[in-house]
Amino acid sequence: MKNFVSLIEFGLRIILISLIIGGVGCSSEDNRDGEEEPIPEPPPVPLEAEIRLPSQGENGLFDPSLDQVPGSGRVYMSYSSVAPSLMWPMFNGHSVHTRLAYSDDGGRVWADSNLALNENKDVTLQVPEFAHHAGTWHSEVSKLAYDPRSGQWLLIWFRYLLINHERMFAHSWFSFKQASLPENLPSATEYKLMGAGAYDSRNNTKDGSTGSPIGAPPLMMLNQLHPELARCGVISEPGILVQGDSLYLAMNCHELLPVEETRIILLRHRCSPLGCDYLDPAQWSFVSTLLAEADAQRLGFRNWTASDLFEYSGEFYILLTGTSNQPWERAYSGCEVFKFSNLDQGVLVSDGNGPVRFGSVIGGGERFRGACAFHKGLTEGGILLSQAYPEDTRTFRLFRSFVLPQ
Repeated sequence: MKNFVSLIEFGLRIILISLIIGGVGCSSEDNRDGEEEPIPEPPPVPLEAEIRLPSQGENGLFDPSLDQVPGSGRVYMSYSSVAPSLMWPMFNGHSVHTRLAYSDDGGRVWADSNLALNENKDVTLQVPEFAHHAGTWHSEVSKLAYDPRSGQWLLIWFRYLLINHERMFAHSWFSFKQASLPENLPSATEYKLMGAGAYDSRNNTKDGSTGSPIGAPPLMMLNQLHPELARCGVISEPGILVQGDSLYLAMNCHELLPVEETRIILLRHRCSPLGCDYLDPAQWSFVSTLLAEADAQRLGFRNWTASDLFEYSGEFYILLTGTSNQPWERAYSGCEVFKFSNLDQGVLVSDGNGPVRFGSVIGGGERFRGACAFHKGLTEGGILLSQAYPEDTRTFRLFRSFVLPQ
C-alpha cells in the first residue's frame, strides 16, 4: 500500500492544478485544430449583475449551488467563501469554507444568512514527507439539495488538505451533512461519505499526523463501487439532482494510472423500503460515464469539471465547465449546457460525434470563468457564473449571466 500511495502522490502532483477552484486541466494548441467547433465570443457581463454578500470572505465567493422546496418561493444557495487562513495566512492565502444565502424574488436580490455550513481547519502537520507543516483542511465546491423523499436538506462537499498553497488530493474525500432545514446544517454531524483509490489511510485517525478533521475511513470507496470505476483515484466537483425515486450524483472521476484522464460520471441513490440512508453503500449504484476528455477536446477544451444538474421545463440538464489555456494554463473557460435524453440511464442527447451542446455561458473578458449553477426558481438573472479577478484582493466573484437554458 505504501508504494501505491507514493505513485499516486506522484501522479497527483502532476495533475495538481487540474482540480477544483484553482483550475482543472487545459487544452494545448494541438487540441485546437480546424475541425473543432469554435467557442462562441463571450458576451459582456453587466457589473450590476454581481452578487455580493456581507459575510463573504475577504477574497470573495465562488462555486454556487442552488435548490428550493418544491412550491416555495425561496431559493437557497450554498457558496464557497474565500479568505486567508487564520493560522497560516502567509502559506495558505486562499482558505475556503461553505456559507448560506437565499433569494425570495427569483434570484434578483440575495440575502445573507450569515451562517457557515461547514468549517475549514488549520493544523500543524506531523508527516515526514511533507516539506512544510502549515496545513489547512478546506471545505470546497459544495452541493446543496432538498430531498422530498426524506424531507431532508443535504450538503455534499469536497474536503481536502492544503499545504503551503499545494493541494494534496491523496488527503481528500466527499463530506456529507443532512438536516431538516438549511439553517440547521451548521450543527449537523459531518460524515466522511466517499473516497477514491488515492485516499491515504492516515486520514482515518482524527487529529492524527495529517490533522484529519474526521476519523474513520470513508463509508464508500468509489473505486470499489463498480468495475468501471476501479481506476478512479480522486473524486471532486459533485453535482446533485433529486428526481422521482432517485437522487443523482455527478462528479469528476480522475484516473491516474496507467494514464491520466478525467471523466464525468453519474451515480444514483435509491432509498430502501425502510427509508433513505445516504450513508448506506447498498443504496448507491453506478449509472454511466456522461462525458470523457475526448468530448471536451472535440469542443476545443482539454477536459470537463464542475458538474451542476438541474431540471428546466420538464427536461434534465448538466452544466459543465470546460478548461483551456486562456487566460492561463489549465483555466476554467466558461460553462456548457448538455441535455439528458434519458436521465435514468445516464444518456445525453448526442449526434454522430458525441454529446450535443445546448448552450454556453462564456462570461466576460479573458478571465477564469466558471463554475456555474442554475435552478428553475431563478426567474431573474438566469445561470449564475463565477469569475476570477486575480489582480484584485476580491479575487473570486459571482454574477447573474442573464442566460437561460435552451
